[in-house]
Formats: sequence, C-alpha cells, structure tokens
Amino acid sequence: MAHPIFLLLLFEYNVHIHFDRVVGITLQSFG
Repeated sequence: MAHPIFLLLLFEYNVHIHFDRVVGITLQSFG
C-alpha cells in the first residue's frame, strides 16, 4: 500500500506532465 504523500507526488507529477503537453499543443496551434 502506497503512502498518501507518494500518491500526491505522483499525481502532481502526472498533472504537470499533462499541463506541459497541453501548453505545448496550445503554443503550436497559435504559433
């Protein structure tokens, strides 16, 4: 069973990766 802090860090990591991807796609569409 994973620790809540580990799950929170993993969640934050995945969100940041997804956010960076969305920002990159948005910049490409405007660029």
